[in-house]
Amino acid sequence: MRCSRSVSGDRGEQLEFVQGLRGVAAAAVVLYHARVFIDGGPYLNLGTRLFGSGGAGVDLFFVISGLIMVHTTRHVAGTPRDALAFLARRFARIWPVYVVAFVAMWLLTRSLTSPAFVTTWESTGKTLAFYPQNPRAEAPFFGYPLLHVGWTLIYEAFFYLMFAVALATRRWRWLTLAASFGACLLLWPLLARDRVSFDAMKSYGLRGFACIATSPILWDFALGVGIGLIRGSRFAPRDRGLLGCLVALAVGAVLWQLLSGYRLGHGPTRWGLPMAVMVLALTLYDQAHPIRVPPWLRWLGDISFSLYLFHILPQMVPRLVKHQPQLMSGGGFFVASIVAGVVLAYLAHRWLERGLAEWVRRWLLARINPR
Repeated sequence: MRCSRSVSGDRGEQLEFVQGLRGVAAAAVVLYHARVFIDGGPYLNLGTRLFGSGGAGVDLFFVISGLIMVHTTRHVAGTPRDALAFLARRFARIWPVYVVAFVAMWLLTRSLTSPAFVTTWESTGKTLAFYPQNPRAEAPFFGYPLLHVGWTLIYEAFFYLMFAVALATRRWRWLTLAASFGACLLLWPLLARDRVSFDAMKSYGLRGFACIATSPILWDFALGVGIGLIRGSRFAPRDRGLLGCLVALAVGAVLWQLLSGYRLGHGPTRWGLPMAVMVLALTLYDQAHPIRVPPWLRWLGDISFSLYLFHILPQMVPRLVKHQPQLMSGGGFFVASIVAGVVLAYLAHRWLERGLAEWVRRWLLARINPR
């Protein structure tokens, strides 16, 4: 397969191996959430044994995000208008699809009385504004929105804002971005709590949006930015054998950690750093010898955002259908929920990402750059 060099929705060239990694990350999260259907005595807790570390897909997404933001803006001059255009693209990329997924989740679960599915105007406003539900809740989630995977989009949105501010400073963008990370993750905690932590699973206990701005999980994005800068530098080893060994060791170490359940959790001191090392190894290899990704995996990467948001919906069905327990659990429903999630993701990608979101992107950019 010919290596494609065009980016969907952003400038620059698409890194084929990154699309594959996106597919892997989304699949890991889907399997993590579906694992409950093959847990318990009859299945010897197979779900948790195999997929209990699938949440690491979130950290992989964050590292990839940092890398891609650098890669797709490397030829952008860096002006306030460029920064606005960047934010418009990113907003159009995630917000419209997220709103539709949120509404679908609300319609599906509105009859449920569990506190996890009860919505208020306040919780809805926080969800749609990418604001944490409860800054005093467990880090780094700080309360789950109705569509509970949405907690990660708060960090994505904040990183995009940081990146846009840096982008507006032209040739000083990387210094500005480094200063922003330093101010949020080092200086702010020192001034507020007289300490610095790199463990994203522990909170500083700050109020409001400060819990997001100071969360060590943001180091995942910083690691991705560093990888992007390395790729764009003159550092380009070409020894295929040594690079292959580096990739094998990095991937092997990640699999070792995930399957052993060692240091479960998000952030650089848990899943984040191993994911970053793996992405760095693959980046260096791809730079010297472009990695060819199987078409099916690249397709999975293409629909990964929709898959991440919409795979939850089929998994809600057992909460609604109580009179068919045999059909709504076990290995059968494990497979059925995954298949249904992939189908929903394909439809959402086709009609929302390539339809609604693209229309919003064009509408916003036309107002930022009027002819």
